[in-house]
Amino acid sequence: LASFHYQELVTPTSNDELLRLLQALNVNLKKTDFSSIAHLEVDRLLVRKLCQISSHRLLEALLVALDTLWAKSDAQNSVLNCGSDAISWLLQLWQQFPELVCRILTVCAKHHKEQLIPDALPLVTASHSTATMDDESYYDSLRLLFVKELALNATHKQQWILYEQLGDFILLNNFQEIEVVTRILWNWAISLPKPILLNQAVWRYIRDHWSHSVQTQRNLAAVVGNLINTACSNHREIVKAVEQQDWMVPALFANLETYDADTRRRSMRTLRCLASNT
Repeated sequence: LASFHYQELVTPTSNDELLRLLQALNVNLKKTDFSSIAHLEVDRLLVRKLCQISSHRLLEALLVALDTLWAKSDAQNSVLNCGSDAISWLLQLWQQFPELVCRILTVCAKHHKEQLIPDALPLVTASHSTATMDDESYYDSLRLLFVKELALNATHKQQWILYEQLGDFILLNNFQEIEVVTRILWNWAISLPKPILLNQAVWRYIRDHWSHSVQTQRNLAAVVGNLINTACSNHREIVKAVEQQDWMVPALFANLETYDADTRRRSMRTLRCLASNT
């Protein structure tokens, strides 16, 4: 950023001048490694500006800069150290800039689950006018990627909040991002096997999307494996829920013919578990 006077962002300036500076910053950030500017704390300066301006154009340019900055692979420590105020201001801007803010908070989700769960979840499920969206399906994919990042390595309590508030939203909305949904289910099957086992909407989703793609088969074979393992060591109500899935055993056997070794291994392990408990 040698050619960009980032300190000018600190001093009061007109909206037009601030917009010019932010646009210049965006151009420079695309060419710069984060490690070379980390000491300048440009992102902290941008976050402070979030609460100082109200112009839609200025906020959009600022968010684009923050998005570009934090998306860099070497920016994780900076994301980790961003304060709770930054998350709070970003959450307030979600409705106004849903795609940008959702993308930025997906980067933050790794380090700030405690604040984002449950504060961000009502925003995930809120409807937005498609007139403000460049691509509604793109926004759907961003929301699901955000939830997937929240679910990854979340605590049992956090997983329960995610499942309780977003389970129906994810399972019943017919999202096209099936591989992302199955990865979320995988996390829930590990942390919350009993409620997942007893949810017929989960079983319908697994059945209906079993053969969508190799990655989907792999993920769902892992989901079923976790559920079956739980069922084999629990009371009759849970075992009965598994027995009702008459499509499952043929689907697992069919997986043994796939070329994907990981899917074959997971399916065989699940079949062995079933065989040993019948």
